[in-house]
Amino acid sequence: MSTEPLASAGLCYVDPILKRPTFGRIILSGNHFLGDKTRRNLQFKKDLEIVIHEIIHVLGFSPVAISYWIDSATGETIGSENLEKIIK
Repeated sequence: MSTEPLASAGLCYVDPILKRPTFGRIILSGNHFLGDKTRRNLQFKKDLEIVIHEIIHVLGFSPVAISYWIDSATGETIGSENLEKIIK
């Protein structure tokens, strides 16, 4: 059994002036997603859920991405020091 993750996602670049993420990446395990055709048909819903989950991370819902959210009170990024407060 492989210990390779099924999928992962993350930010690739943060604009140094705007301090905003500008693009991200999603990596899908070829061994899992390109396996046997019968298995793919039976697992489509679960696989789709995995892909949607990773897209959500790239759209800004991950601990790293949340630290770049803008605090409306200050106009500055939230930063990693306030991450705990946001998650709660």
